Amino acid sequence: MESSLLVHVAKLADDIKAMQAASTESDSLYYAMLSSSPDDMHRLTAFIRRYIDSVPSYLQAFHELAEKSGIDIYTTPFIKAAIHCFLDNHIVISKLSGVHAYLCRAYLCHRMLEELNDRVRVERCWPLAPSDNTYVNIIVHTIIGDNDANQLDQTVLVRLETINTTLTAEEKDIFKQENTEKALAKLRQQGWSDTLHEWPVFTEDMAKILAPT
Repeated sequence: MESSLLVHVAKLADDIKAMQAASTESDSLYYAMLSSSPDDMHRLTAFIRRYIDSVPSYLQAFHELAEKSGIDIYTTPFIKAAIHCFLDNHIVISKLSGVHAYLCRAYLCHRMLEELNDRVRVERCWPLAPSDNTYVNIIVHTIIGDNDANQLDQTVLVRLETINTTLTAEEKDIFKQENTEKALAKLRQQGWSDTLHEWPVFTEDMAKILAPT
């Protein structure tokens, strides 16, 4: 991964550690409002923290997979935008704070990557990553609430379209290059086994955290 992105991912990890060490009373009240029992609250808290904590791994995995496929010239602007979504305190709804704000910022990242994966799938008939967080993102959408989550979804779509308008011809045509097509053919032949071994985050079902024991 290029050095600038590594710096950003490291900053993400530091921010997440700081968030985990600074759980506030208001955050606990927020969870309690969404939970009907202590067990529910515990599962919800664990789910939210795992969702936030997984952001750096997803970002790094997506970027490295793009490099291996030879399409990072296309994906890097989208991944950088996803990183910015997490780092920028002002990008989420201003009234939010604490873990709720971190959750919204993580939601923006995961939604950006979900959309990027779909766009790569359309371009080459094969996704960038063996990842489908649609269901998990729907769960987080519900936790955040329709009004706020819909605003965040709109932010994602606007940023994606803005990036599309700034892509160069070279970046748009990368999927047609011979080297790119060869890399894709090799990936199709090998399948996802090596990727899943290297990036176990893709095998994780975060929704199971919410399931009653």
